[in-house]
Amino acid sequence: MEPIQNTYPVFEANQVLTSGHLNELFDYLDEQNRLTRANLIGIGIVCGLDIKLTTDNGTKVITITKGCGITSDGYFIVIPDDMPLTSYRADYQAPSDYAAFRFAPDAIKPNDTVQYPLWELFPADEQNTVSLTTLNGSNNTPKLEDMAVLLFLELKKQSLRNCSMSNCDDKGSEVTAIVKPLLILKTDLDKIIAKEKALGSGLSSGELADNLMKQLNLPDIRLPRFDVPNTNPATTDNVLKAFQNVFTSKPNPNDTKTVADQIGDALRNSYSAFMPLLKDAYPDNPFSNYSPNLNQIIFYQYGCDYFDDLLQAYDEFRWKATRLICSCCPHDGLFSLHLMLGLLNPAAQSDLYRQNFLASPAVNRCSEHSKEVIHLFRRLVEMTRHFKPGIQKDIYITPSIMGDNPLSEKAIPCYYEQTGTPPLYELWNYEKTRRNRASQNLSYRFNDYKPTDKPVKDFVSNPLKYDFEPYNFLRIEGHLGQKYGDALNTLSTKVSESRLPIDVIALSTGNEASKNSLQNFLKNHPGVQHKAGVPLGGTFILVYHNDNPVQGIEKETVIADFYLPYRIAEPEIIQAVTVKECEYTWIDSIKHLNSICLRDYRFDKKPKARESDRNRLQNNYIIRIKKYEIQGTSLLNPGDNDISIPIKGTNSLSDYSLSAIAAELNATFPNGLVFDHEPGTNKIIIRFIEGQKFRIELHGLQGNMMKYAYDQDGMYRWQKKQWETLISKAGRGLSCRIVSGNYNAAEYQWLHKAFPQHQKSKYVGPTAKEVILWEQLTKARANYYNDVSKLPIFALLTEIYSIFLKIDDNIKVTLIGSWANGSWVSRNQDNNKVIAPQKYPKFGQITWEAFLNLRNKVTGKTGTSNIDLMIDSNHEIKPELLESLTSYLSALSQYKINIISGNTDSQRWLKMESKRVIIELPSNKELP
Repeated sequence: MEPIQNTYPVFEANQVLTSGHLNELFDYLDEQNRLTRANLIGIGIVCGLDIKLTTDNGTKVITITKGCGITSDGYFIVIPDDMPLTSYRADYQAPSDYAAFRFAPDAIKPNDTVQYPLWELFPADEQNTVSLTTLNGSNNTPKLEDMAVLLFLELKKQSLRNCSMSNCDDKGSEVTAIVKPLLILKTDLDKIIAKEKALGSGLSSGELADNLMKQLNLPDIRLPRFDVPNTNPATTDNVLKAFQNVFTSKPNPNDTKTVADQIGDALRNSYSAFMPLLKDAYPDNPFSNYSPNLNQIIFYQYGCDYFDDLLQAYDEFRWKATRLICSCCPHDGLFSLHLMLGLLNPAAQSDLYRQNFLASPAVNRCSEHSKEVIHLFRRLVEMTRHFKPGIQKDIYITPSIMGDNPLSEKAIPCYYEQTGTPPLYELWNYEKTRRNRASQNLSYRFNDYKPTDKPVKDFVSNPLKYDFEPYNFLRIEGHLGQKYGDALNTLSTKVSESRLPIDVIALSTGNEASKNSLQNFLKNHPGVQHKAGVPLGGTFILVYHNDNPVQGIEKETVIADFYLPYRIAEPEIIQAVTVKECEYTWIDSIKHLNSICLRDYRFDKKPKARESDRNRLQNNYIIRIKKYEIQGTSLLNPGDNDISIPIKGTNSLSDYSLSAIAAELNATFPNGLVFDHEPGTNKIIIRFIEGQKFRIELHGLQGNMMKYAYDQDGMYRWQKKQWETLISKAGRGLSCRIVSGNYNAAEYQWLHKAFPQHQKSKYVGPTAKEVILWEQLTKARANYYNDVSKLPIFALLTEIYSIFLKIDDNIKVTLIGSWANGSWVSRNQDNNKVIAPQKYPKFGQITWEAFLNLRNKVTGKTGTSNIDLMIDSNHEIKPELLESLTSYLSALSQYKINIISGNTDSQRWLKMESKRVIIELPSNKELP
C-alpha cells in the first residue's frame, strides 16, 4: 500500500479556512493511519471471525464469531460479539466504484461492468427478510453449501444540510462505516480471487494458497535403516552392499526411484517451492543438474551418512521456511474494503477462501528469519558441492549430539571440505555465524578453518578436554581405510587418556568360527546400529576386512563401524538383559532440601505431624513409598514403607543431598531399581532393565505432601484426582536387547553390581545466613516487580495468554516459580539486576555476579529462568495437548516453558501470596 495523499495544508494566522483545507488534512491523516495498520502491523483476519453453519429447530443459522481484521487498504473491521444470522435480502448493491465486486460480462466492453450477486445477512429480529432455510437450491435459489461469507465495510456518505429560516449550521456530510455480512457464490469468489492474483503482489489468497500447497507437498523422505547382514558368514561384500542399499534401493513397492534420486528431486522441488525467497541469492535452481557421484565412494557408509545429513538439512530448511510469510508493503487493491471468512461447506474449506493474517516484517522479524532460511538453503547447496568421501589421515573423536536435534547443533563430518566461498563451517550453524562464532563449530576439519579474528579456540581443537554436559554422542572419524590394529590402538589410547565412558572393540568379516567374527557377534547382539560414532555409555565397533579378496581393499582394513548403546562388561550377563538409564526431576527442590537441613522441623505446621513421627521428622528426611512394582511384582513390605535419611551426621542429607537419598533407596530395595543422581542438580537417575515395566509412587512428609510417580515412560503428579504428566520419555539411555518375561531378582542383583551408584559426592550447602539473605533478596525483588506488566517478559506473556484463550475463553493463567518469586534471570542481560538500589539501599552493594552465585548455592539453578505457568480450566486439557503446547511455546519464546494444570483456590500449597503473580491481562474481547 503506497500513499496517495502526499501533501497536507499548513495554516497561517488570519487565514480563511475552506472545506477543501480541512478535508485535505483529514484525508492525509486518515491515509497515514491506514498505512500504519497495513504496512506496520499487517493485513487479514487477526483473530476470530470464524463461521459456523448450524440448524436450530429447523432454521439454518450462520454464526460469525467475535473477532477483528484489517483490509488491504488499512481499514479496521471488528465484530465485537458472536453474530448469529438467520435471514437475508437478495440483490445487495455495493458502491458502484468498488471494482473487486464487479466484472465485465462482455469482454469487448471492459468498462461496462455489473456486480456479482450478493446476499446481505441479518439476525433473527430483522424485518422484511427471508429465512436462510430457503437457500436450498430450489426455486432458482443457490445452496448455502455452495456459498461463502464476506464482511464488507460500507462507507455511506449522507448530507447534513438541514437549514431553517434562521440557522444553517448543519452543513456538509458525514460518512458512516457499517460492516455488512454478505453471501457470495463460491464460483464468483473464485473469479474475485483470480483478479487479486492478477495484481502480482505475491500476497493474494490464491498465490499464498498455491505457494503453501507447493511447500507442504514437498515429500517426507526417511532413510531406510541399515540392514545388518544375516548371511553365514557376514562378508565384506555383504557389509558394503548393505550400506549401499540404504540409498540405492527402492524401499517401497510403489517407488519408481531410488532413495538417492528421491532426495535429488526433493532438493530441486524445494527451490521451486521457495523460489520467491531464494531467487535473489540463486537466480537459477542450483540443484537442476544435481546427481551425486556415487562412484567416488569406496566405503559406502560415507554415502549413507551423507544422505542422512542431506535429509536433516532439507527438513530443517523447509519447515523453517514454511512458517515464513510476511506482507511487505501489500497492494491496497487485494481486498480494500472486504474480508473473506471462508466457505459454508466445511468439507470444501480451504485457506484459499479465507483472508488469514499476514504480519508485517516489523511484527514478526521476517527479515531476520528470511536471512536464516536463505542461510540454511546455502548450506544445502554447499553440502552437495563439497562432499569428498576420501580416506583420512588421522583419527579424531568429536563430541556431538544424537537424536531429534537440528543438524546445525551437531558436529561437522569429516567428508565435507572447507574450500567453498564461504566455507561450509560458516554456513553450518546460523546462530553461531550471526554472532561471529562460526569457527566454534566442532568438526573433524577444524584445522581448515580460517577465522580472520583469532586462532581456533582450544575447546574446538581439543574438545575432549572440556565439559561433555551439552553432548550425548561421540563422533569417531578417520579410521576407515586404516589397519584395524592401528585404529584400535589409537582409539583405546584416546579413550583411556580422556577417560571416555565407552568401550571399543574390533570384529572381522568372514570366518564364522573366529571368536571375533562379526557373524558370531550379531547372534548375541542383533541391535547394532550405525551413526558414525557411539553414544556416551556405549560400545564402538570397528569392522575390518578378513575374508575373500575385494578390489581396492587390503586385508585387516577397517571398512565400517557400528555401535551398541551399552558397554560390554560381562558378556554372559549382558546378552540376557537390556539396561536403560533415565533422568528425572526429584520431587523436592534443592531449595527445599537446604531448608530442611538448616531449619528445625515445625510440629505445628499443617498438616500436623503425628506424635509418633515427631522425633523421626526432626532428625530425618523421610519419603513414603506408596507403590513399588516391577513387572507387576510388588517390592513393598506390609505397612508403611518409609525411606529415612538422617539430616545431620554420617551419610546425611546435609553432606550428600540427593546422593544420600539414592543410596538409601538402593540399600532398602537391593533387588529393585538402581537410583543415582547428577551432582549439583535436582536430577535423580533411575537404571532399569529395558522391556520391563516399573512404577514407584511416593511423597514426602516434610512440607511436600503431593503424591508423585515414576515409571519407564515418565514422571507424574496426582492432581485433580488424576495423574498429570510432568516428564515423558526423558533422559539418555544405557540399553541392551529387549527381554520379556517376569521380574527376576537375580537380574536386578546383577544390575546393582554392574551399574552401581556412583561414589557419593560431598555436598557443600549454603549457610543459614546465606539462605536468609537469599530470601530477603528475592522478596525485595518480587516486591519491586510486583506487577506482571513490570516484568521484561510481559509482552511474551501477553502472546502466550492469547494462545491459551483460543483453548478456553475463561481460562485462568498463573505465573509461578522464578518469575513470580523474584529469583528470575532473563535471557536479555540488560534486564538483569538485583533490585533497585534507590528503593532498597540495604542491598545496593550486592552485585549481579554475587546474586547468581547465591542463587546457585541455595537453589542449585544456573542459566536462564524457565517460565512456569499454572492453568485452571473447566475444559478437559489432556496431557498430550499440554506436551504439544509446551513444546510449541518453548520454541516460540526461546525460554523453556513448563505448564501444569491446577486450581489456585483449592491447591493452597501453590499460593505464594505476594510472591505469586496472576497474569492479569485483557480478555480476548479487548485484545487488539
